[in-house]
Amino acid sequence: MPKNYAKFTFEDLRQLGLTTVLARLFPVEIPQSISPSTWLKDSLSRNEGLSLNTEKAKSEFIIAPVLNELRQHNKAVFAVYSGYNFMVDAQRGLQGFCDFLLAKLPLSIIPETPIIAVVEAKLKQDLSAAVPQCAAEMYATQLWNQQRNEPLAVVYGVITTVTYGCFCVLKGSKLP
Repeated sequence: MPKNYAKFTFEDLRQLGLTTVLARLFPVEIPQSISPSTWLKDSLSRNEGLSLNTEKAKSEFIIAPVLNELRQHNKAVFAVYSGYNFMVDAQRGLQGFCDFLLAKLPLSIIPETPIIAVVEAKLKQDLSAAVPQCAAEMYATQLWNQQRNEPLAVVYGVITTVTYGCFCVLKGSKLP
């Protein structure tokens, strides 16, 4: 069976020439908070009685509404792609479905310039175990953009268990 993003390990990342470093991504100061809209509060409240014991349920009933809310505050900035089959380089395992990709506008069938990969940590998996998947998707995003003459020096990623989250950044990788 061919490798895909969800099967990546830290060793696979090393073979791609990537290293992972734990560091503070944002300054210590707390950014200005944004209050959730009534729509988001209602949506999350309505989902309280649902079974959230699967990745799909968490994705549909919690993560998607939060991303939709984020997009509402940034309508002129990005589009959200859910479950996109991101085939970039099958030989290196850079293939498979991404939980979510955020891409620069315009919205189209194929993301023009992905900028953020969002990965849900699998059930019973901690955030750090999902780092290889997120890093592989971020690396694939850099390759994708480079192949389309839209190189980005920095690509971001987010890993979430719904309860906890981790922000990732990929910068300065040497692309083939």
